[in-house]
Amino acid sequence: MTSKSSLQNLLNILVNTPEAEKGALVYAILKSLREACNMFDQSAPKEKQAAQDLRATLDQMLSANASLDADEEWEEEFADSSIDVDLDDEKSTTFVSSESKMSIPEEDLDTPRGKIRAKVTSWNKANDGWLKLPNIDPEKSDQVVHFVKSVAAVRANIKCNPGDNSAHLEKLDDFWSNIKDLFAEIDYFINSEFGPISDLVGEVIYTCRNRITERTSELVCPGIDYKGETLLQPTCLCILPVDADYPANHVNKDLPSHWRGIFGEMDLLIKHVQMQRDVSAAIEGVNKNKVEHIRDSRSAVLAELKRRADVLRATINKKDETIYRLATDYWRVEECFWSIFHDDDRPSGHSYFDRLRNRVQAWRTTLRRIVKFNIRDFSCGSDTLASVNKYIGNMILSPKKGISPGTVIRELRPAIIVNVQSTSRMLKGRVIAT
Repeated sequence: MTSKSSLQNLLNILVNTPEAEKGALVYAILKSLREACNMFDQSAPKEKQAAQDLRATLDQMLSANASLDADEEWEEEFADSSIDVDLDDEKSTTFVSSESKMSIPEEDLDTPRGKIRAKVTSWNKANDGWLKLPNIDPEKSDQVVHFVKSVAAVRANIKCNPGDNSAHLEKLDDFWSNIKDLFAEIDYFINSEFGPISDLVGEVIYTCRNRITERTSELVCPGIDYKGETLLQPTCLCILPVDADYPANHVNKDLPSHWRGIFGEMDLLIKHVQMQRDVSAAIEGVNKNKVEHIRDSRSAVLAELKRRADVLRATINKKDETIYRLATDYWRVEECFWSIFHDDDRPSGHSYFDRLRNRVQAWRTTLRRIVKFNIRDFSCGSDTLASVNKYIGNMILSPKKGISPGTVIRELRPAIIVNVQSTSRMLKGRVIAT
């Protein structure tokens, strides 16, 4: 049985169901399906033919269950619907209907709780998937904490591309200002503000970066107090010039600047793994040889990130450790930056994980000059498995329409080459390829 005849049989069973209400609902669904076919009518020949076949099936079924007058009205309606459709808008609508729409009891509509829910629903309806926020029951403090972390994560993603996203940032800050006021009415006090800060409070992440000439500090995530109890400590980021001193009690205070900078970005990576939603992970030691949603392995991923950072720090502090051991432990740390990512249809450069990866790459010249690491990255879309085979130790195969088989589409870990007693030794990289 072909997919076309199978679909026709299934739909006939549904449409011929005697219950009037069920029939009306199915009829509306069929009309919507037919309208969706028009979106693919301008696709490649294969997709176009499939859409035309499906539309023909739907036409027969709809016309068999409608009167002549209704059928003529239906034909006019769908003749008008054969226009260009923005696929992103369709995806956004689907997301809202399945995840973001929430029922608000009528008696709650004018309460702070009801207004918070309504504002979140309105925000999700108006924005693309990568900007959406989780639904929230303000009566549950754990959901409030999760929501605040999600707002901080979305804001960080927006700020990765401030030139393109100034309107998004302005809308989010306005939304956040209103939500904060509503939280205050039900005793949730947001105790810190986004943006540059003068006083470091709560958890402080220290890092240093090239080209920074003076200390700057900013809020990573706000804190929350509820009736005098701290539900969430604020998290701040303190960025220092490479020659600035760290606090006397900081674990990285005696390390060279490149290691301090890399460990600072690692601390930020850990924080964003805790905050970000819809994250994919493909760390070889945790996720094996597959890509998994972070919800399936978040605790294991966080534990592994912290463990790898501690191992690298211990190796650096040994001083007399071999370059190969140092390269191995660093190689495992850098894998974390590449193997945690947003794998959705957001615009390029709109993920904070990409920004962290770029900051680690900014230390490559220093690592080559001082530590003698030669690090080999892979060019997505142009490198092939054949051309980089000697640099790859493992891969994940993921067929992708329109891309030739064997094309590298994502780097999961770079290759590192070091010289050990006049012999080059390689720690091989890892990729996703078609």
